[in-house]
Amino acid sequence: MVPVDPVSVAPVASARAKPVSDEAIKDLNAKFEKMLWAEMLRHSGMEEAFTKSGGQAAAAFTQFAIEAIAEDLAERQPFGFNSVERTMQAYEQLAPAGGRNE
Repeated sequence: MVPVDPVSVAPVASARAKPVSDEAIKDLNAKFEKMLWAEMLRHSGMEEAFTKSGGQAAAAFTQFAIEAIAEDLAERQPFGFNSVERTMQAYEQLAPAGGRNE
């Protein structure tokens, strides 16, 4: 049997990376924040609190409840992975019409 070199048979990757849209970045940030909120909620004891008196039936739906709460928190209380953009927007809103806050 002849050994196969995976590097020689793999397709050559494009030299240029495809640009990523702002919408895709925003979506990825939102998904990551939702995941982070869900993990924090699980470690806070919320999962145990939901399943304590409900048994297996409650345990089956606890994940969905936590993820729904996490999604709501991610939308309403984002961590701000785009903090530079948000800071500039806040500055522009607070600055007088001249554009500088002096």
